[in-house]
Amino acid sequence: MDNDAINTLTKKWNANLVYYFEDFDNETHSQRLSAYIDQKPLDKIKEANLIELTKERDRWKLTNKGIDLLESIKNIYRSGRIFLLPLPFRHYYINCKLKYNMKIEDGKIYDGLRETVLKDRSRDVRRKVADYLEYKGKLNYKTATSLAKDKDPELRKLAAKHTVASIYWEETDYDVIRYMVENKLADRLCFEHWVKSEDETIRALSAPLAEEKDIDPLLDSLSDESAIQVLFNNPEWVKGERAVRLWRRMGGENRRWIMSFMWNVPDSLIEESLAEPRNWQISSRLEEYKKALQTVSRMERLFAKGSEIKRKMRARAGLSD
Repeated sequence: MDNDAINTLTKKWNANLVYYFEDFDNETHSQRLSAYIDQKPLDKIKEANLIELTKERDRWKLTNKGIDLLESIKNIYRSGRIFLLPLPFRHYYINCKLKYNMKIEDGKIYDGLRETVLKDRSRDVRRKVADYLEYKGKLNYKTATSLAKDKDPELRKLAAKHTVASIYWEETDYDVIRYMVENKLADRLCFEHWVKSEDETIRALSAPLAEEKDIDPLLDSLSDESAIQVLFNNPEWVKGERAVRLWRRMGGENRRWIMSFMWNVPDSLIEESLAEPRNWQISSRLEEYKKALQTVSRMERLFAKGSEIKRKMRARAGLSD
């Protein structure tokens, strides 16, 4: 039976009807009527001349036409080219075949599934088949390269593991960029393209790829709010002269964030911070430092002057005498 005949016979079939039809046993091609409370699927299949009553009153069997339809559908299943089938059959295949990790007897099925990923009209089907191919290690470079240019960002994310980063230079979806950065799939050239984007969010998302020489220009290109978000994830950047520049640039709540992050700064900046109306961030850091010094002083009473053990322990802690 060809695809046109299959689509004509199963036009307007819903999931319930597909599951009913698929339940006919492969060997006997029969089904007990009592197994189904809802008789609508039975009537629809009967009207299409796909089933007929057996000698047993409550048992039905597939007609030759029904057997031909079922076997034709199963042949498509075995090919992996399920995009040829109506949507309810594609969902059945995913939920009852792929979901339960069906036994693969012919490796050519992966070729059909890769074709389905590229050609199916349903985003849900394409995602689930792609996930299955990824799970089985069968999402090859050629398919991934096509998916990297797909309209669906979830498929572009999945493809990023299997193709070259250069395809994503013009990427505009935040989740795809974030995924590539977090999973170390983006390279230096990705950063050079993204950091020049007119979209501030994309510039901010590229921050983890920045080298030391890129940090100041990147921060300068961001609003105060976006810069603070970037610094929150990269607090080691708020140091020395950069910390001073950021302090001068920002005000209000953003300054208080700088107080929390900054390190290796001159006394003048600490004094300015203390002069702020709401300075609990820097005050608490200074108080914490004072308590730490008091603790160290108390603990070091153990050692005599010139103790070699004390010297070694300070060295291990990264401290000098």
